[in-house]
Amino acid sequence: QKFLGRYRGWRLACQPLIEQCNPYTWLTTSETIAKLGKDEYDDMLQKRRDAAIEERRKDEEENEKKKEELTAKGIPEQFHPHVPL
Repeated sequence: QKFLGRYRGWRLACQPLIEQCNPYTWLTTSETIAKLGKDEYDDMLQKRRDAAIEERRKDEEENEKKKEELTAKGIPEQFHPHVPL
């Protein structure tokens, strides 16, 4: 029994899911887990969108600075190297 006691925590973690109805939300256990997973997924997607928007804004600011520097040197905008239009 001492040998099996070492794995007790692992066995408890791997027990089958018991379907119970949450009286506050009227969702079953698996529906609650699925809803939590969807919320986390939506949060992750929103964070990725925000990061992409922020990165794009920084790139645009850098390109504007490059354009201003090259224009200040007297180079026409059509000849600006490595600056996207």
